[in-house]
Amino acid sequence: MANAGRTSSKFERDKFLLNQRRFSIKEKYYVYDEEGTELFYVERPFQWGRRNITVFEDDSKSVPVLFINQDQFWEMVHREYTVLDAEGQVVARLSRNNFSSLFRRGWRIMNPGGGSEVRVREQSMFSSILRRIVNLIPLVGLFGGVLRTNFEFLAQDSAGSERRIGTFNRRFTISDKYVLDISEDSGQRLDRRVALAVGVLLDTAEKR
Repeated sequence: MANAGRTSSKFERDKFLLNQRRFSIKEKYYVYDEEGTELFYVERPFQWGRRNITVFEDDSKSVPVLFINQDQFWEMVHREYTVLDAEGQVVARLSRNNFSSLFRRGWRIMNPGGGSEVRVREQSMFSSILRRIVNLIPLVGLFGGVLRTNFEFLAQDSAGSERRIGTFNRRFTISDKYVLDISEDSGQRLDRRVALAVGVLLDTAEKR
């Protein structure tokens, strides 16, 4: 799932910092590099039905560079998205099983043809279960958001063994700030555009 076609050079890195802008009707994110330089602006409008996400070069929204489109209005069994580049070409397909994610959240990253490439899951089963228990308790559930939800990216190596190639971790801050780090993917197995798309979904689509 390597990069193809015309791609912004700003995607050519292994680490992205995502900051969500709070107190806005629309879900908005700013993406930075490790030095704090702004890379992209991400917006998910508030609307009924499909809620599509667009990644722009900046918050002027004049140059879109990536689209993350929700495939279906009804998502009883699977939640599915298609990632497209600036020219509208399919880059990847993303899918979450809603039933298995009740216990441990997870996504599948697939190539444009639908073949499975990379798996994304919550790092800790214990934390996943604890968070769900806390959320069921009146009033105490208000503090469920304090429990961080971190994810890991997993891919099979040449020997068929699954290994970690990246992480998506929430930082210890009051506001929603995340670190997407795929530096373990030294072979560039995962398209960095797709990695960023998944990072956005791990927050906004999971309602964290």
